[in-house]
Amino acid sequence: MKRFLLIREQGGGCDHTIGCGIDYHIFKAKNIEAAYEWARDKCLEYYTPEKNSYSRWFCEWEIKKAKLFEITSPVDLPVSGWNENHIKRIESDLADAKETKERDELKRLKAKYEK
Repeated sequence: MKRFLLIREQGGGCDHTIGCGIDYHIFKAKNIEAAYEWARDKCLEYYTPEKNSYSRWFCEWEIKKAKLFEITSPVDLPVSGWNENHIKRIESDLADAKETKERDELKRLKAKYEK
């Protein structure tokens, strides 16, 4: 079995700015032809009368674009390492900000009381 990615895009709406009309499906199929059939059915699923009563003209989820990708070599990403480094940077930035605030307060108090 091969793995595929289907990206569907709804027509209209806010897709061009925040992607609210886009969804993703990862699935397995024995070959590209079977994947194509699965993707076609997934893109047309909102038009089936047994699923809902929408006609084509009133269906809010009409798919305007779709892309099918075969996933040939997935790569695990070191997300935990990214998170740890990001947290360290944030903690360092917070410590620097606290020190700057304390130094500014010290300067203000020295100026006020060392006259």
